[in-house]
Amino acid sequence: MSSPIQKIIRSENFKVFIGVTLSLGICAIPVFGSNKSNQRKGHDLFSQEKPEAVDARQEELVKESVRRRQLLLEQSAGTKTK
Repeated sequence: MSSPIQKIIRSENFKVFIGVTLSLGICAIPVFGSNKSNQRKGHDLFSQEKPEAVDARQEELVKESVRRRQLLLEQSAGTKTK
């Protein structure tokens, strides 16, 4: 005679349940295993924000384009007065 526990372990439903549970557990490791305290803006797994490096680079590009426009305006104003 087999015990009820052996019947449960041998059943196909139990094997499927164990497989699905292990698969979901493995997939959940990055979500629940990340340390939220030292997370930077935009570097979270499901973050909707732009990363800090992207924001800094965009600000740098805007400042550079403003400097170039000012130089061009100064140069064009200097050539008109001569």
